[in-house]
Amino acid sequence: MAECFVNGWATEWRCTYSPKDFKGIRKEDTARGVLELLKKDRAKNGIGVANVGLVMPSTFHVFPEIHQKLPVGANMMMYVGAADLDCNSKEMGGDLLKNSINGIISSGATLSELCAKCPAFGDATKAAQLFCSRLKEMGFDACSWFTGGKGYRVVCTDPRCYLKYLNKTDKEPTSLKLGPRIVSVFLKEYLGDECHAKIQKLWDIDKVTYTPGLGLKTDLFQHQSTGLWPVLVNLLDENGCGQMTMKRDEYDEVLGDKIIEFWTSVVENIFVSWEDCAWVPDGGKEKDEDKKVRGENGPVEKRPRLKSTSGTYEIALPENVVADLKTLLEAKQKEGRVLKHTCVTDGKYYFRVNCENTGS
Repeated sequence: MAECFVNGWATEWRCTYSPKDFKGIRKEDTARGVLELLKKDRAKNGIGVANVGLVMPSTFHVFPEIHQKLPVGANMMMYVGAADLDCNSKEMGGDLLKNSINGIISSGATLSELCAKCPAFGDATKAAQLFCSRLKEMGFDACSWFTGGKGYRVVCTDPRCYLKYLNKTDKEPTSLKLGPRIVSVFLKEYLGDECHAKIQKLWDIDKVTYTPGLGLKTDLFQHQSTGLWPVLVNLLDENGCGQMTMKRDEYDEVLGDKIIEFWTSVVENIFVSWEDCAWVPDGGKEKDEDKKVRGENGPVEKRPRLKSTSGTYEIALPENVVADLKTLLEAKQKEGRVLKHTCVTDGKYYFRVNCENTGS
């Protein structure tokens, strides 16, 4: 399901994404719409131009606008059941490291040989194995793969990994950013102190994955920098995966199916009620007024609801939408609510309405 209720009003989850490549101009669609684009990319078997270059599970929202243009305080949700574990090196930068890994893989190296020749990649492999092992202990069927760059992606589906937040409320100097909150607070509690510490000692879990406005490459095509194909790696089978050759000459269809299976699960199991979803942990730096919004210092004052009567409504719209709209046509009731697609932000009601542009 991708429908939801926010403050009692029915709407549908939407998601910002980047078409074609990760640098593309952002677009937005319903969560189901983005999933269908991913399925079309899977059907291409790695050939042609991608419909989705960057998927953003950190930016589920309810108003039909890209994340960057949503108002401060808009209701948002993220899914954090995906982790990037990339290797780093003090001796060389990211591009040099990718080139080194690319050269080793292109020579026909197995995973064990790659880890031996590139100790940084070996540490990333150990970290990803720890992550997968912990998820298995917790009862989850984790999926892991080499992204074609300099590390791994590990994913699982768990309702606890859906977290809500208010848009752009982590921009204040006194507020800890959302990415660090997920890595240092949520995942520490989720994985357990011991496992989290072991992983972080090897390499940091990438915070970008959980940063609104950024996201994850789909891994349904060759890596844009190295040209390597992503490869499904069963990190729980240490002996077996160690002997696998990392270079692929064609698309990994099994991996493609696994990727679509994961994103289908994320979209179909997203929370119906925004209010029922857990908050992103604050990391100890949230201001008192932010906690008041979250209800941690006592009950939040109930926002008044509009009466369910038909007629013409005064409607709050973002500045970029207001423009020269002159006439608002009568809003129709539907199932006891005034229109289906509604967003409520900071007590303001945003309606999807029929508008007539009469010009200036």
